[in-house]
Amino acid sequence: MAQKRIVVTTFGSLGDLHPYLALALGLRARGHDVIVATGECYHHKIETLGLSFAAVRPDSAWVTDPEKLRLFSHRRWGLIRVAKMQLRWLREAYEDTLVAAAGADLLVGNLASYSARLVAEKKGVPWVSAMHLPMLCYSAYDPPLLTGLPIPSKSLRFLGSHFWGPLGRFLKWSMGWLAAPLHRFRRQIGLPPVTELNPLTDGHSPLLHLALFSKLLMDSNRPAEPCGTGVASGSWTG
Repeated sequence: MAQKRIVVTTFGSLGDLHPYLALALGLRARGHDVIVATGECYHHKIETLGLSFAAVRPDSAWVTDPEKLRLFSHRRWGLIRVAKMQLRWLREAYEDTLVAAAGADLLVGNLASYSARLVAEKKGVPWVSAMHLPMLCYSAYDPPLLTGLPIPSKSLRFLGSHFWGPLGRFLKWSMGWLAAPLHRFRRQIGLPPVTELNPLTDGHSPLLHLALFSKLLMDSNRPAEPCGTGVASGSWTG
């Protein structure tokens, strides 16, 4: 197999970093040239593993700030706050990812690393999306415990896909307002509008979507949710 230049992007805490480091190390073991593009605070950690590093804003140094960590880890509002932070830095993240992806054969991006998809589409580079949170791989047949509402989520599972399918689509639609900065930036850089219901949660690559978590947490072979937002599959060769 010919060596490929692969850029792996992610952000956040060590829990958001380690699955992608494992992926990067596995790709390197197969002979590929791998660059991990993430916050500057992980520069030393990544290079200590013998991997190439590229800085992408925003930095994740907030994980060492107890006050900010409490805000971003809030049971109900934490993910929304993280998404808003990412979108505030979208232009800078895009510029940094453009530099990191120079000459790349493939981009692998955490689903919430929105700049990876933008750069891949703009430059015509194949890209793979990835997610390490089972909750964001929504299924009407195996619904997750909703953030901040674990008891009602569990007690209503018996209602089945006819309830959870429409509910999932409604929740994604209702949070669509958060994606306004992403829609606006796509227009600014000359990309067409997205077709999915909410690009912040459904921005999966048509090539391949990786579920970077144990089958003990969720079986990726379960039936797909009717609107097509189950774990995507595909292949990339090279």
